[in-house]
Formats: sequence, structure tokens, C-alpha cells
Amino acid sequence: ASRAAERAKNESWEIAAVALDSQRSSVLPVSETVEPLAPILMWYDKRCACLCDELAEGSCRAVYDRTGMRLTPVASAPKMSWLRRERPDLYGRAYKLIGIHDYLLYLLTGRLCTDASCASRTALMDIRTLQWSSEMLEMFGIDADKLPEILPPGSVVGTVCGAFSEATGLTAAPVVTSGGDQQCCVMGQGLTESGVISVNSGSASYITALTDVPVSDPEMETNATLFCYGNKYVAEASNMGSGTVIEWFLRSFYGPNGFDVLDREIETEPAGSRGMICIPEFAGSGCPHSDPYAHGMFAGIDLSCTRATFARSLIEGLCFDINDAMRHLFRNGAAGDRICSTGGISRFPSYNQMLADITGLPVEVNHEPEATALGALAVALTALGYCEGPERFLGSRTEGRTLYLPSEKDREVYAKLAERRRLYRKAEFEAAAAAAGKR
Repeated sequence: ASRAAERAKNESWEIAAVALDSQRSSVLPVSETVEPLAPILMWYDKRCACLCDELAEGSCRAVYDRTGMRLTPVASAPKMSWLRRERPDLYGRAYKLIGIHDYLLYLLTGRLCTDASCASRTALMDIRTLQWSSEMLEMFGIDADKLPEILPPGSVVGTVCGAFSEATGLTAAPVVTSGGDQQCCVMGQGLTESGVISVNSGSASYITALTDVPVSDPEMETNATLFCYGNKYVAEASNMGSGTVIEWFLRSFYGPNGFDVLDREIETEPAGSRGMICIPEFAGSGCPHSDPYAHGMFAGIDLSCTRATFARSLIEGLCFDINDAMRHLFRNGAAGDRICSTGGISRFPSYNQMLADITGLPVEVNHEPEATALGALAVALTALGYCEGPERFLGSRTEGRTLYLPSEKDREVYAKLAERRRLYRKAEFEAAAAAAGKR
């Protein structure tokens, strides 16, 4: 904020508004003066997994039907419930339990609130009424007065307050809550209508599609969240790690700043990685076989394999997982005939080509690298009346794309690899089920 204010001053610009999006499903206990009482529980924090395990199947279904959220450690509700059970003193002292988005809105405006696109990731908000669900609050043991008010995404929360202005140099300007990061990413790619699948690969990969109604999955593997504009919803599936897993691999086998080397080495390896198979669930598994306790593996290794073989197999494994999640979305009513790829990993052509070859769909990569920020800007401009709708603003900004088409030759290779991968998966599931029986 300070850098933005300084540049605006140097360029003689006027800052017309501040738009905010952020990651979701974090929990921060704060005092009555909105001072943090403990380190924030991030979305990746899985310490509440045991609590999720304790809930009966009927409870999981009730949570899903009411909130659109699969009950996993990622959601905010079990994190809050864990605080109440394991840190009752901290829970009792907490005036509010809020997310990163809510805390930043407070710092900017002095108002404690959240918006429905972020609240829909808590497993506490009714996905249809867009209000905190009394049923869910009772189930998780959360006091209603510890939660902030819910606003629609695209709401003007207030103006930059004096304290924030003094700290950063930002002048008083409207502050707009644009929504959760994944919803704004879909918006920033120009996907304001259904029919296209968005794959945003950062720390994890989010596979999303716009829908007119909340998608209900009989297996409760996908999530339904509110979109950041209009009366639409986002069907979401995800894995537990993409960039996180790649960073681990780089740190272990390439050293820091080694992704360019990895990307070049991948190009020297044939499609299918000489038959090596990677199940890349080193941070747990996501859709369609969610399991926070899952472990990854490399299989089919022989003496011809090199570091590059492992690297290519890892990226192929991530693409196979994305394809599995996407197909699960399709089985539950989402639709799409092409993929829009974004996020840090999409900067590397080898990944995008593998994604096209394994899914069998054309993959488009927008030349605008900051799709999430662009989506937040489009929502804010619409809210403030600077444009008639976000699609009007986005227009040509989303037209420049690089297209990756599936290779029929490599498609055949991956079809055979997929069958072998299913056999390894079956063995993995059986082992996981046996382990679960012992827990």
C-alpha cells in the first residue's frame, strides 16, 4: 500500500479506490480491539484433521448439503472448533474469529466484516441464504457473536481510515471487497459464463467452473462457493499441493531457483517418463479421493531413469490429478470444452502441453499473469459504477492467449500410462483403507 501511494504521488495519480481479494479459509482469533491473539491458522493447516474424522457420516452430509463444503481440515469451521476444544482459553478470549480477508478489511476501514464468497469457504454459511447457519454453528460449537457480518462480494465496505492512511500514505478512498482469490481468478480470466474450466496452479491446483446453481456431488468431493459477481456459483475441485510439491522437489533435487533448469530437463524426457508413474500426493490428496493422510510415491523406476525422469513424472502426475478432478466435476454437472490455465506453474510451457495431452482438451494461457488481481479490479470498477459490468472492462484484456493443443501421439502414451496408474491407485486406496481402520 505504501508503494502504491508513493507511486501515485510521483505520477500525480489519484487513487480512486482500493479493491481487496485474498486467500480463504484462514482463522485468526482477535481481541475486542481487533489485535491478533495468536498466529493465524492458515488454510493449509491440518491439525484439525482428527476432529473431521470424529464427525459421523451423517454430519458430513449435513455440512455439505447446507454449506456446499466438503468437511476437510481446509475449511474454517473445524479450525474454529479445534480452537474451542484444544485452546479453550484462547477461544474464550477471542472477540471474533476472522480470516485474512476480514482482518485486512478491518485494517483498511475499521469495519469488521467478511463477504459471502469468502464466507462460503468456512463451512458455516448457508450457501443458499448467504447467512451464517444456526445448524452449523451448533454442530461445530461456534458462538454466532464471534463471527463478522457477511456482505455481498462487490460491496463498498467503507473508506480508507485515518490510521491506515497515516501508516501508508493512502488517501481516503472507497474500499471494495472483491471476493475470494479463486473466484476473482475465474473473473480475471474473463470466464463470466459457464463452458470453460479454469485451472489455477499455485500452492495447490484449483479446478473450477461457473454454474447457475450450487453443484451437489453425491460423493461430497467438490465444493460449491459463491462467485464474486452476479447470481452464479463456482464448482471447485482441488488437490492438496502443486507448487508446494514442486518446491519440495526443487529443494531436494535442484536447489533454490532451479525451476528453469527443471523445465529444460523435462523437455529432454519422452512423454510417459519411460514408464515411471508419480502419485504426487506428498501433501495429502484432494478430489476425487480426498485424504489429508495420503502419501505420494514414484513407481516403475529402473536404471535408465535420471533426475529429469523424476521431474517429468512429477509434473505428469500433477496433470493426471487435475484431469481426475476435472472429470469428477463433469460427472456432477459442470461443463467445459477447453481449459484456461493460470497461476505460477502456467508460466512453463512443458506443464501446459502436458495438461493438454493428458486431459485431451485445448489449453489456453492468458498473457496477463495476474488474473486474480485483474478480477478484483473488474469487480471493484463495476461496484463503483466505472463500467457497466466486469465483462465490459475485461474485454480485450483477456484476448491475448497462447494455445496448446493435445498431441495425438502423446495422448496414446498417456492413455496407457493412465491404466497402469489406476492399478497403483487401487493398491494405494486399499492400503489407505487398512491404515484408516487402525487409526
